[in-house]
Amino acid sequence: MAVIAALAFGTWKWEQGQLEAETFDLTGSVLLSGELETAPEGTCRGARGGVAPGAAVTVYGAGGEVVATGGLGSSWQQSDGACRFRFRVADVPVGGDLYQVQVAAGQRTTISRATAESGRTELRVGRSG
Repeated sequence: MAVIAALAFGTWKWEQGQLEAETFDLTGSVLLSGELETAPEGTCRGARGGVAPGAAVTVYGAGGEVVATGGLGSSWQQSDGACRFRFRVADVPVGGDLYQVQVAAGQRTTISRATAESGRTELRVGRSG
């Protein structure tokens, strides 16, 4: 039997004699536009090197605290010239209605809990046009 309780720092469950935080994996893609570097095999990265496979993806809670970190995965250049990356951040604590996500040292993007938990989060980095 599982018992779920909401505490100050997220949602917790009591299962098999242990209190565990409820978490989810935040997954999706990042669309990078603007100045890019491309490779012959179709991979890409930001021209200044910050947005590239392995770059940090940081998730912040409602109070601005870091709640989880992950990274960018593989990249590919789209037909419109933009660069897209897959990303995954494991063990994001359930709690609050909003999260902020930051790719590399870029600006934070606010997303809803529903979007975060959907498995289809899309973030945009850089400029368009």
